[in-house]
Amino acid sequence: MRQLAVPVAAMAIIILAAFLPFASYADDGGESASFIQGYVSSDIKGENTFLKNAVITAVGIDGTIYRASTDSKGYFSLPCPEGQYSVAVECNGFEHVDFGNVTAGVLKPPLYVKLDMKDSKAIWGLDTPHALQALGMAVLLSIIGVGAAVFIICRKKRSDAAAGGSDQEEYTPDENQDGIGYGDENGDDYVKDEISDS
Repeated sequence: MRQLAVPVAAMAIIILAAFLPFASYADDGGESASFIQGYVSSDIKGENTFLKNAVITAVGIDGTIYRASTDSKGYFSLPCPEGQYSVAVECNGFEHVDFGNVTAGVLKPPLYVKLDMKDSKAIWGLDTPHALQALGMAVLLSIIGVGAAVFIICRKKRSDAAAGGSDQEEYTPDENQDGIGYGDENGDDYVKDEISDS
C-alpha cells in the first residue's frame, strides 16, 4: 500500500500545481480579468485613421479613476473591476468625448470611439497646420524675391564696371610735359622734375 501512496501524492501535487493559477484568479473575484477595451479613430482627409496616444479615463461609481492610452493601432485595454463607469476619451487636436454607463466585464465587446478634429480656424480660413504651411511658403518666396533682386543689381554693377566704367575718367599723363606725372593724395596731378639725359 505504501508503494501506491507515493505515486498518488505525486499526481496530486502535479494536478494542484496545474490549477494553482486558476485558484488565485478565483480568489480576487475575477477583477483582474475585467476590463474596458476598444479602438479610437477619426476621419482624417476622408480616411478612417486610428489615433495613437489617445487617453481613456474611466471613473467608477465610488470615484476611483482608471486610465489607459491607445497604441499605434488605436487600441486600448483598461483593466478595472466589473461595474459601471463614466468614460472620457481625449486626444490632442481632437474634440473631447464622454460616455456614461459603460460596463466593464470579462467578455464585453470593444468600444469604437470616433473623435472629431477640433475646428481651429487661424489665418485665411485655414486650420493651424495649413496656415503655418502657407505662411512658410510666403516667407520663402519673399526670401527668393529679395535674393533675385540683389543678384540682378550686383550683376548690373559688374557689367558696367567691365564695360569700362563710363562714368569714371581714365587718367592719362600730360604729353606736353617732359616729366613723369604723379597724383597726390587729393587726386591732383603734379609733375616730377624733368629727367636729365646725363
